[in-house]
Amino acid sequence: MTGYDAGDPAARTPSGEPVDGDAVTGRLGPRPPRIDPPTGSIGGRPAGFGPAGGFTSHRAPTSFPPGPISAGPASGGGTGSFPASGATGSFPASGATGSFPASGGTGSFPPFAAQPPAPRRGVLAPLALILAVLLLAVVVLQTFMLMGLNDKYDRLRSDMKAERTAAEEQTRGLEDRTKELERRAGNTLDTQAVATKVLPSVFRVTSSVGIGTGFGFGKETPEGGTYVITNYHVIDKVWTSGQRQVTLEQQNRRFTGTIVKVDENADLALLTSTEKFPPLTAATEPAKPGLPVVVVGSPLGLEDTVTSGVVSALRTTAQGPVLQFDAPVNPGNSGGPVVNAQGQVVGVVNAKINNAEGISLGIPVAVVCETFGIC
Repeated sequence: MTGYDAGDPAARTPSGEPVDGDAVTGRLGPRPPRIDPPTGSIGGRPAGFGPAGGFTSHRAPTSFPPGPISAGPASGGGTGSFPASGATGSFPASGATGSFPASGGTGSFPPFAAQPPAPRRGVLAPLALILAVLLLAVVVLQTFMLMGLNDKYDRLRSDMKAERTAAEEQTRGLEDRTKELERRAGNTLDTQAVATKVLPSVFRVTSSVGIGTGFGFGKETPEGGTYVITNYHVIDKVWTSGQRQVTLEQQNRRFTGTIVKVDENADLALLTSTEKFPPLTAATEPAKPGLPVVVVGSPLGLEDTVTSGVVSALRTTAQGPVLQFDAPVNPGNSGGPVVNAQGQVVGVVNAKINNAEGISLGIPVAVVCETFGIC
């Protein structure tokens, strides 16, 4: 087919002249060219494209304003299946109103504009995400580490508490054993050590009527001297005669002793000396049967005589409590100290049973403290 039909009178009629047989009047210019269905293919597409096997013509849109419409050959002067630029067809040309206005050219759809390149995604967002993930991982790891440390701390604290409890129990056990050992050691008598400690405090008491023994004891006198304990029956004749002076002898040394107080019923006498001697002290616990003891005195005038034994019994008589022990004593031992393994005084010798062996008697130290109040 060609761009124009040669048999069409309008195609051969100059512009501005009426066309015979045309019902349209007042139109300037020829009719729009008729487009017959194509007989071939376009752009390699097969024939019959479209609803009716090709393109179909349409009436010009009513929105066109009246005016001349010129027809001319196709662009380039050749023939083809599309009308020339400015001819009407299925879609209005540029500037005409319709459903899809042309954009810079003719055709069914406006040409595609060049798309700008997609913007490059910034590196900060992925980096921030990675850092957030790493931070979360670090927080989780530290949380697990802290939980583990807390568990270790709790176990360590429990172990330390158990060890402390065990150590305290062990310490108490050691203290109990120490006390027991001390008690046993107290019952284990070292006679030589005890004698060495006691002898500097023991004297031979000499008067015009007899010989006995005395020892420094208790606190010092108000004048700064020493109190001396002996039996009443050692100095009774001096006391009843009105005299108050006796002689205290120790290793060829002589000192003057003054009788200041006596208790005839308890068989005790209290002397003082202006000299300062190391005093003995009272035992912290009362004597019990089986307690080892040492006796120091001047039997028959033999000063610094040491004998040893054990406490046999504690007895009560009409004259008061009596300490019975088996260490040998003889006349001259009266008034001497009976001491335990620590050198503490538990009694004062005052008698023995004649015609018997190992039955010696003494006055408990508690009676001395109660009588004179110098402990």
